[in-house]
Amino acid sequence: MSDHIALPLAGAASYEELLKCISADEWDFLSWTKLLSLVEAKALANENIDRVVPTFEGFLRRFPLCFGYWSKYADLQATVVRYEVPTANDETIAAAKTVLYERALEQVPLSVELWTAYCAHVALTEINSQGMRQLYERALYYVGAERQSVPLWEAFLDFEASRGTPSTVCNVYRRGLAVDTTGRIDELWRKFKLLTRCYKISELIENHQETSALLKRYKARKQFDAESSEEEARRLKSMAGYSALEEQRQMEQLLFETEQAKNACIQRTLQRQKFELGIRRWYFHVKPLDEAQLENWRQYLYYEMQNTTKNNFNDTSVSTRKNNFAQVDHLFERCLIPCALYAEFWLSYAFWKYHSRNDFDLAIDVLQRALTKFLPKRPDIMETLALFLEAAGRCEEARQVYIDIFEFAKPDAARLAACCLKRAAFETRQHDVNATLAAFRTTLHIIDGPHFNYIASQMARFQALVIRDVPAARVTLDYAISNRPDDPRLWLARIQLEMMQMYQERVYLVVDLVSAVYERALAPETPLSFHHKLDIWSRYLYFAQAYAYSVTSILDIKRRLAEFRTTVQPDVSKVQIQQTPMPAELEDIPELSKFDPAPPKF
Repeated sequence: MSDHIALPLAGAASYEELLKCISADEWDFLSWTKLLSLVEAKALANENIDRVVPTFEGFLRRFPLCFGYWSKYADLQATVVRYEVPTANDETIAAAKTVLYERALEQVPLSVELWTAYCAHVALTEINSQGMRQLYERALYYVGAERQSVPLWEAFLDFEASRGTPSTVCNVYRRGLAVDTTGRIDELWRKFKLLTRCYKISELIENHQETSALLKRYKARKQFDAESSEEEARRLKSMAGYSALEEQRQMEQLLFETEQAKNACIQRTLQRQKFELGIRRWYFHVKPLDEAQLENWRQYLYYEMQNTTKNNFNDTSVSTRKNNFAQVDHLFERCLIPCALYAEFWLSYAFWKYHSRNDFDLAIDVLQRALTKFLPKRPDIMETLALFLEAAGRCEEARQVYIDIFEFAKPDAARLAACCLKRAAFETRQHDVNATLAAFRTTLHIIDGPHFNYIASQMARFQALVIRDVPAARVTLDYAISNRPDDPRLWLARIQLEMMQMYQERVYLVVDLVSAVYERALAPETPLSFHHKLDIWSRYLYFAQAYAYSVTSILDIKRRLAEFRTTVQPDVSKVQIQQTPMPAELEDIPELSKFDPAPPKF
């Protein structure tokens, strides 16, 4: 359903009830549309006009792409202005509508409907032809290539025919023939040829330099060399009709180049026709798009980006590259009207902006637009924004984004753990050990369950491998184990921590440390399940066979493993685990200097 079609009024829903729904959820699109329909109906009946501005402003602040409601708001300006200023005249009302249309087009610059309505509004009051012409030029710059822009082209042609010159009419025809006009290109071509028969080339193109350039291109196309051209010019100048011959050649070149542009337009249209036909919704709505339309947009964007890359490889001129980039940008902007609530297209647009221009700021602008207007608190967009900010050297802004992500993720333990790791990785890249440890420590204070264990393991890994503080890593894992002794992954992480010391300590010392952890994990009071303990026993035996310096210790482990297999183990599912506070070693992290990123010495 299009956003510009008013929903039927709900019989039981009053203004206050709808306001209550919106207060509970400001993104409740259905309640908003019902409220707007109610306010509009009352305003047209000259009732409750004071509700028009706050209602429409509130809705359009949250859903700025709904061009239909901008148009409705503009139509109500006469009622609103007369209510606010009873003595207001037609000029005041027209000025208010103009301001509103300008605001609307800042938000939805690719809306053909808004541009058409705005041009029609200005045409009623604009006396200055140049001002009206500039407005049409603006409109066609944004939406001239859209399939729905035919009425706009026709209005511009009618304007130039009535208030312009043959030159301005010719210019509009030439531009119109170079873009897709939905199957009416042959009709435009016929009218353009008729125009060329009615006027001289000097009337259609008033710029003498341009007509001279047409003649030069004509001679180059006909393969006239410079000497023969000069000789012919000297010979024919004295003859009657030479000027008419030059004009004929210029006109022929004009028709040739315009037809070339027309044929190129037809070719481009045919190449993209299958994608354009797949676009069934070009306007914004909160209702999800079906998968077929989403896939069509993906393929269309991929085709356009690949085509641009190929064209830029073949033609490296700056102007051509800019035009090709602009075409892809335009398609992305079109896509982001119906797909404004899909993060994948915002992310694709940001990466395209960066890779095509090698400019981080352009990508940042795209992502900030998405977060400000359409997808607030969206974690994947926020994370990508933080990466671009960091790459652009705006690290304080990136840090604030990571903090915001962390705050938004607090209700969800899984997201909180993921955000903690990303924030810690960011601080590590900034070579700030204290901030990295603070990120881990803050998360351990507010997270529980298996995610607590995972964050503790990652913190210990950072302490052991990055800052090479093995005692601190032991404290971290022991703290985690004291809170969740039934998690075998924590025990294995603790064992692995001691195993890593073999590169720096004597083997027999490390064997004693590792064995001590195994013994703690396999103690009868440790609430691990039978299967988990059996797995750890097997690992213990394998470790002893590889590193033990006494065969008797291997035999002892094998004996105890055999006894374990035949012994009935207590039910550990009902064991009450006593939570322990965070140890002082973790609570009070000492200030550390910038860590040395050099690899450890073996």
